[in-house]
Amino acid sequence: METQLFYPHLQWNSAKKFLLRFAIIFLGLLIMPILSLVGEDFYPWVGSAILQLEKPITVFPNGSGDTTYNYVEVLTCFVLGFLGASIWSIFNKKENNYDALMHWFLIFCRYYVAASLIGYGYAKIFYSQFQPPTLWKLVQPLGESSPMGLAWTFIGFSKSYTVFSGYAEFIGGVLLLLRRTSALGALIGFVVMFNVMLMNFCYDIPVKLYSTQLVVLCIIILYFMGHNLKLALLRNRATTPVEYKSLFSKKWLKISRIVIKSVMIFYAIIWSGYETYEMTKEYGADAPKTALYGIHKPTQLIKNGDTLRTYSDSAEWKYLVVEYEGMASVRQLNDRSYRLIFNVDTIKKMVTTNLQTDTTHSYELAYKQLNDTTLNLKGVFMKDTIDFTFHSVNTKSFRLMNRGFHWVNEYPFNR
Repeated sequence: METQLFYPHLQWNSAKKFLLRFAIIFLGLLIMPILSLVGEDFYPWVGSAILQLEKPITVFPNGSGDTTYNYVEVLTCFVLGFLGASIWSIFNKKENNYDALMHWFLIFCRYYVAASLIGYGYAKIFYSQFQPPTLWKLVQPLGESSPMGLAWTFIGFSKSYTVFSGYAEFIGGVLLLLRRTSALGALIGFVVMFNVMLMNFCYDIPVKLYSTQLVVLCIIILYFMGHNLKLALLRNRATTPVEYKSLFSKKWLKISRIVIKSVMIFYAIIWSGYETYEMTKEYGADAPKTALYGIHKPTQLIKNGDTLRTYSDSAEWKYLVVEYEGMASVRQLNDRSYRLIFNVDTIKKMVTTNLQTDTTHSYELAYKQLNDTTLNLKGVFMKDTIDFTFHSVNTKSFRLMNRGFHWVNEYPFNR
């Protein structure tokens, strides 16, 4: 590799060298699957033996990125990073120039953030991460919604807003893959991810640690690669063009670099997009709907041979919501609810169901689709003989779904 100053504006001192060493070890342990190979044993041990947590760690990485496991992981990597940087500093006092090491570290940061931004961007562009309000959300009182559920509904309601934010993430990620545009990519990534981080903190979305990590990495990239941007925007000073020299002198290393970079860009842009698109066809807004899909509102409830008179505070069914394969939900007239395991046999026209909280008692109900909007369920359910007739509710009947867009509003329509 040619000896050169990648960052002529950076004057290395003991503090900056220590911070770089710490960042390399800390992020290396946190991002690379080094400790994760033994993480499910190691981090619970740290929690109980060293931190002496009141409760043992039994929940491992899942859809939440803010579990006790994750916080212990970050704390452990932080301490190990500090210790490692200290030892490194003791045995490497003579090295005065860390430009080359910083350069490779920033390449790692750029590609890591880029892959994350492109992945999240595709998930929004293909309208899979955020989707239109679910059927259950449409019949759920607003006050019962969690802050995260409210945020998900708010963002997913508008496909245009979701896709636009996805393109912002995607463009920032692509720009980070190229050295000449990496400062602009980091700037876009910072703006986009700072907004995401605020959403996560303000709406209790459990991706606080990861979004904060991406914001910090964007700041690091921007600080070191956006020197001219800082001069122009903050100091109103003239800048000089940055000269990008070849990292390698040998031909085979130059060719290897191009091949490796091309493969990584192909995977980040093409392959991840293809994977997200294929996943969207199965789980996205336009994925095939399960049998009996819809919001079903009772028009007649016959229980044990008697036609019921319903009252607003009764426990009778207000809605039967069938939305996902093998599941259904019941909202009662008193606004309480419960979930059902709900398996539909379209050949026998039978439904096998049980309470999600009670797997010991199963019930079989015969169903009949009387017409396009009328469903009948008949059988024994929870010791009662039922004969329920439902009318399918058109989702456009909800104000949220039928209000639409208006260029002209003579008065605010805030309901």
